[in-house]
Amino acid sequence: MGLHIPLGIRQVDFISSLFGKPFEALTCTEVCEKLGVIGESVHIEFKESFPSVKEMDRELLRTIVGFLNTPEGYGLLVLGVRDPGKSGERVTCLPKGLFDWGRPGEIEAHVRDTVLSNLRSIPRAITLPRLGVKVFDCKSDCGLDRDGWLVLVYVEKTSDAVYYSGIDNAAYIRRASTTQQLSLEEVFTLVESKRKPIVRVLLEPRLEGPRRLRFTVLLENIGYKPAMQIACKLFIPKLVVSSDQQRVIFIESIKPDHMLSRHPVQEEVQWFTLEFTITYPMNVPAYPYASLRKGELEVDLGSDLPEQAIVVFHAFVFTEETVTWEQLAVIISRDKAPMQQLTLEVRDYLGNTILKQTSRDPETQ
Repeated sequence: MGLHIPLGIRQVDFISSLFGKPFEALTCTEVCEKLGVIGESVHIEFKESFPSVKEMDRELLRTIVGFLNTPEGYGLLVLGVRDPGKSGERVTCLPKGLFDWGRPGEIEAHVRDTVLSNLRSIPRAITLPRLGVKVFDCKSDCGLDRDGWLVLVYVEKTSDAVYYSGIDNAAYIRRASTTQQLSLEEVFTLVESKRKPIVRVLLEPRLEGPRRLRFTVLLENIGYKPAMQIACKLFIPKLVVSSDQQRVIFIESIKPDHMLSRHPVQEEVQWFTLEFTITYPMNVPAYPYASLRKGELEVDLGSDLPEQAIVVFHAFVFTEETVTWEQLAVIISRDKAPMQQLTLEVRDYLGNTILKQTSRDPETQ
């Protein structure tokens, strides 16, 4: 809609930058070609084989946790590949006799279940890490002259926390090309650095007539520390689009009540801008997992609302330690409950990503 938001989610992930395509689209031939020219690093680890599945699971969690606890929070683990420092063929493949299962889908399911059921974090991670698993048959998928499996595991954190393995109750971190266990002192220091306020905007929409919408605006702290100072800037594009994209209507005006904002609404060519603040001790702090009702926003349309339409809000929410960028697409129907699609990213003031989230709620928040 012509609104440029300077803060956005990273468009090219590590896998795309490494292989030139997303993880889901990788073929075994492409992977084997690339393995011939890359080595281990903070974000890449190779494992040749394991004496048992139990030992594989332990090493799997250890490495995944190490990746997640790096500042960037991502990494690729490849099972069935010899360390570059050793002589011989790079791709050795995991022996098929290592597993009780004979199909790639069963091995993938085991890897996923092992990671997700044994991954722990402090504070509790708001969203699960992104986890990708691909299992290739070395003979039929890769064209190699040996039986076995080549397994790729990619992980990327979406919520900032200190992660640890539930198998051995230890936290790890990648340093250079090795995975090292964190000392108790390092864990305490790292945990304290993760406790931050994270405030997002919630909307409760309702239809008051064919040309009028009303939104109750709330602020929710989903972090682990009270927010004492909050500044919010809302951008509301003037275009409202029907769900089938056949009709476009304009927002004529927006009107906040005095509880929401005492600042005048700024009107630009393509959108309205609204600002409001909450500052302690003048206002109650935003405590973790508590919602504050800020006020009401009245939206008047230039023509009748279509059967179903989408109203988009962009929000920047600043606290003492974090900034949240949020896009809320509110789907309003004449005869159905509203729905919301949320895209959210939180960073600290050093630019580190704290949280990334995308969701679609069947009902109004």
